[in-house]
Formats: sequence, C-alpha cells, structure tokens
Amino acid sequence: SQEALLLCLDVGTGMKDSTNNQSTSLDLCIHVISTLVQRKIFSQSKDEVSLVLFGTNETSNPLNQEDEESYQNISIAFSLGCPNFELLHYLSNDLKPGVLETDFVDALTVSLDHLHKETRYKKISSCRIVLFTNFCHPTSDENLDGIIGGFNTDGMNVQLDVISSFTINKLLSNEDDNPSHSGDDQPGTSTHRRPDRGELPCGEKPKSANQQAGEGIITRMHRGGVQGDCYTLREAVKAVMGFEKCSVRSAKWKCNLTLGSHLSIPCCAYIKTKEAKLKQTWKKCHAKTHKKEDITSNIFYYIDDDEKTEVTKENLGKGYKYGKDIITFGTEDEKQMKFAACDKCLSILGFTDMRNVHVIHHMDDQAHVVIPEAGDEHAGTALSALCTAMVKQNLCAVACHVYRKGSNPKLVALLPKVKLGSHYLVMVSLPFAEDVRPLSFESLFSGKNKQPSEEQLQLAEDLISSMDFTQSEDGIFKAKEKMNPTFQRTFQCLDHRLKHPDSKLPDLNQLINDSVSISHPTSVETLLDKINEKFPVILNKKPQTSHEAWINNKSDVADPDKEEKPGVSVSAHIRNEQTTSIGTVTTDQDFVEILQNGSLPSNEAFDQMEQRIKEFVSDSFVEVLKYKILKCLVTFMEQTNKMNATDRSKRFMNKIKQIVLATNPTLWNFLKENGIQDDSDSSDDEMMTSDRVIGDEADALLDMME
Repeated sequence: SQEALLLCLDVGTGMKDSTNNQSTSLDLCIHVISTLVQRKIFSQSKDEVSLVLFGTNETSNPLNQEDEESYQNISIAFSLGCPNFELLHYLSNDLKPGVLETDFVDALTVSLDHLHKETRYKKISSCRIVLFTNFCHPTSDENLDGIIGGFNTDGMNVQLDVISSFTINKLLSNEDDNPSHSGDDQPGTSTHRRPDRGELPCGEKPKSANQQAGEGIITRMHRGGVQGDCYTLREAVKAVMGFEKCSVRSAKWKCNLTLGSHLSIPCCAYIKTKEAKLKQTWKKCHAKTHKKEDITSNIFYYIDDDEKTEVTKENLGKGYKYGKDIITFGTEDEKQMKFAACDKCLSILGFTDMRNVHVIHHMDDQAHVVIPEAGDEHAGTALSALCTAMVKQNLCAVACHVYRKGSNPKLVALLPKVKLGSHYLVMVSLPFAEDVRPLSFESLFSGKNKQPSEEQLQLAEDLISSMDFTQSEDGIFKAKEKMNPTFQRTFQCLDHRLKHPDSKLPDLNQLINDSVSISHPTSVETLLDKINEKFPVILNKKPQTSHEAWINNKSDVADPDKEEKPGVSVSAHIRNEQTTSIGTVTTDQDFVEILQNGSLPSNEAFDQMEQRIKEFVSDSFVEVLKYKILKCLVTFMEQTNKMNATDRSKRFMNKIKQIVLATNPTLWNFLKENGIQDDSDSSDDEMMTSDRVIGDEADALLDMME
C-alpha cells in the first residue's frame, strides 16, 4: 500500500512561543517533520510526501494564482513526491519563519486541492494531512461544510491529524456549546483518553480565544465525518523517536515438493526471517563531492616476488590449495568440476530424527516457510498429512533445493510445524560434510582436583537464573518491537552529516543507548561477588614461545653448573598435544616429531611414512608434489640412518623405484638429480669399495710380517 502524506506547517508569528523555555513550537514541529521524513527515507518506503507552509512572507499556490485576493501567504514548499535528502536539507537550513498570520482553514483548502490534483492519476491507497499549528491566529468557519466534503470526495477519504502545543479536549469529551452537536450518537474517531473539559493538563497554559475557536473548528470537522486524531507536540516527539524498519514485501517462490518419483505437492515458499542489511549505496561516497560516482577503483595484479612483476588479468589462472601447494586448473577442468545445471526443485532426499539437526547447523541469513499452493485443496491435504506424520514421529526432512535453473544446489532441512490448525514446513539451509569443521577439546573435568563443588554449581545455577529478565511467562524477546541499534546509529550519523557536514559525529542517542543497556538487579551483583570468592582466578605464567625456549636452552647449555629443576619441560609448555599420525601437509615434520616424542612405536611411524610417500607417488597431481616427495624421502633416509635401519631404507627405496619407473620415469630422474641414489647401484659400489679396503689391509699386514 502506498500513502500520500501532506505535512501542513504553520510558520507564522504565533509559532514562536516557547513551550519549555528552550524550544519554540515551530522548532518542535520542524523536529517532528524532519523525523517523519527521515523514517520514510531510511525505511525505503514508497510513500509520497508533500510540504505546505502557511504564514509565510510569500505566496505560492495554484488557488492564489486563480484569485490573487484569496489564499495568501500559503506556499507549497515541496510538491507530492518521494521524500529525499533535499527536503531534509530544506527543513534544517532553508526554512524561515514568517511574520504574518494565516487562517489554517485556508491552508487545509490548499492542501486538499494539491492532494486531489497530484493523486488523481497515481495508485495511492490512502491520503493523510497532518496539521502542525498552535491556533494562535484568527480563524473563520466560512464554507466549513464544503471543506469537510472535500475530505471525502472522488472515492478518496483523506484523514486529518492535528498536532498542537495543547490538548484538544472537545473532540473526545463530546461536549460543545452548540446543543446540536451533543449526544452519544456523534462519531468519534479516537480512543485516546483526554482530560475532561475545564481540566488543564500539567504544564499547559489556559487557552486563548483564538485557540478555543480553532479547537471548535477541528471538533466540528471530526464530528462531521473527517477521520483522524489529535496529539500534543510532546506526544508527537515521543511517537517519532527512533527510525522505522525497512518495509519489505516477501515474494513467493513456487515449486513442487517431490518425495520419490510418484508424490509431487504444489507448494510455494515465503521468507520467514531474513537478516536486515543496510542499503549498499550509503556505505561510501566521495569525501569532497559526496557522490558515489566520483569514486573509481583500479585493480592490479602482481607476482609475490622480489621484483613485484605485474600480471595482466588475461594471464591469470585459477587454483585450489592442496595443503601448502596450489593446484592450478584450466577452463576444461572448471567445466568438468562444475555442477550440471538442472531445473529448480525441492526434492526430499530422506528423513532423520529432529535431534540430528541442531541449531548450530542452520546456515545462511534467512529461513523460509513452505505452504501449499493457494486454492489447491489436494496440495493442502497432502502437506497437512506429511507434516502431521513427521510431527508424530519427531522427524524432519532433508531435501535438495535449487532456486532456479543453473543455480548451485543447497542442502536444506524441512522442519514440520503445526500451529493453530495450520500445517507448514520451515526450510533452513544445512552445511555439506566438507563445510563442517569438527573440533574436539579436552574435558574441563579431566582431574579430580578440577571437579566443582556443590556450592559452586549452585552459584552458577543461581547466576543463570538471575540473568533471565523476562517479567512474565509471555515476556519473551519480541524482535518485531525492537529497533536495530546498528541501523539507528547509522541513520543518526547520516542525518547529522547532512545537517552539519563539517562537524564531528554526535554521541550515541539516549534512545539507542537505552535499547542496548540492561539494568542489572542488585542480586546479580551480590552473586558475582560470591562467584569471585568461590572461583578464585590464579594468574598462570605465560608459556614461552619457541624462540624464547631456544634462548633458554642455549643459556642452560652455556651454564653447566646450573642445577636442573624438576617439573614440566619447556617443550611441554610449547606443545600440549602430541602428534600421533602423519598428515599430508607437514608430512616430514610430523614423522620427525613422532620419532622424537615416542608417541608411536618406531615401526608404526615408519609404516605410516612409507604409506604417505606411496600415496604421493601414486597421486594424479604427482608433478606438483615432486618436491614434497623429495623432502619426505630425504627425511626418511636420514631417520633410518640415525636408527640403524638402513636395510629397511634400501628395501623401501627399491619398492619406490619400481613404482615410479612403471608410472612416471621422469620423476625418478628428478629424484636422482637431487641426491636420491639408486640402491642397487650404491650397493655394488659399496661392495667394490669394501673389496678394495680388504685388499689394502692384507697387503699392509704382509709388509709388517716381512
């Protein structure tokens, strides 16, 4: 629905009175109007706004152009259209008070004429005029019946809301000096409770004769059939505190929910919840011109080397990281890796217990509601039966969701909901297996000395209970009634920057501060003191880094007289968890660390290392892994020599040689060029060398005997 909102503001001399010795009525009205316009802009509303001023020094309206003697000192400052920052700038800097007085009835006539002309060919669902005045000027009720008829003409009912500096009593008390307007059968459009006639609200002054006359005209208009309400400036300021949320209309997504090859239920999905995000165009602009178009971005690509060689975009390639290595792939590889396009679908793959789908598995920033297609009774019956069966067995469905043809498929969970006689499914995204990173942590209660006492457990339970700030059973957090503090602060800064471009940003608004601050009861403070007493915090010594540990070890070696203290070693501080398996990323380091720590038997460590090297040699990307293979073989041979297991090294090298020569002879040439010897050749050389050594020793022995 689109609304036409016309703001009719009195800027005459009577609006210069001060209501609280600080701000005049005109200042408060401008503040309310500015806030209303801001709410329309920041909520991305499609409503249209117009501004009409009366009491101005100049005259600018179509009715005065037809008759220059009437409707003077009334100006249409902003024609009906989408609210923008120009209107806000005008209200803040260019709007000047007048020195004349103008009848608000004439201003309403000009406003009605402008509304009817501007909305005649537009799809406007409702029209509303908001009158800001304190009725300090003379007024006339001439042709009042014709004006009342103008609020209900051409099939359009225009609502009239009045905001003044005092409380209008007659509208709601149903009392008037004219007996013809008394009685209970007169229409009243407001339900707000006002003080009785003759009773002045706290802080209000007695009304003048002009104010009483204006109050009577407004009363007659509302009783004559004009819809609307009346508010004081104080009420209006409170009502517009904060900015509205963005009004978003959810579009439906139509698809058939399929189960197997024979069951297909026509359904449609609507967005249930979605993370609200700021408008992207507000995030950046040029500091001097304040235009986004003046910001240009140029992207350059460089090789990460000493020369920083520039590379054009055409020469770039794609790749995936495999451990510490980057595996490149071309266009053909990308086509093969790409998922085959299929039409949009919502297909159930299977069912699982609700306990298997935790809240932590919910992904994306939105959830959808899946309901049967409107008007399809068979679809409604089928979906209702499916939801009922799932609820009875405590099951949820796991389905494949493709938004449109060519989109990547998503794994979703369909959670059944039966509420107030309606049956529907809530669709949330789930992660794939490779997206889950399982993390295992050591138990906090691994030792008897770490077990909490009953008193400590009770204190923790009491603290959790005290942090529940709900006042009643239904006093849960209602997100619809809360304002996003991030949005509120952003809008506040945008408004301030518009009005004061060269000044610093203001402090946090008190309304925003109150929304994010929680007043802790005194009982919570007492519990926190007890917890600090029962759970003492002991400052542990900061663990040494590897560099510090190396320096300390070096100093210990340099000082042999220093007595070694018993306790936990430095290496235990540096690494709390020992490596028990050889991975694919730092294979050689894992192998050496296992042998040094003794976390596995040496034979098992050698078996794991041999298996890893065989996997690397047989890998389809062996050309990329050749340096890793070389490093692993060198480390393997070094460790076998240290542990006097050269026979095992020779046997393994023979196996590797056979595998490599059968699959990739160039790899063996690469290994030989980088120091990996052929075991068969090296064994022959060793035999020849040993024969020469024995012969030389025999000749020396014969010489000694002679």
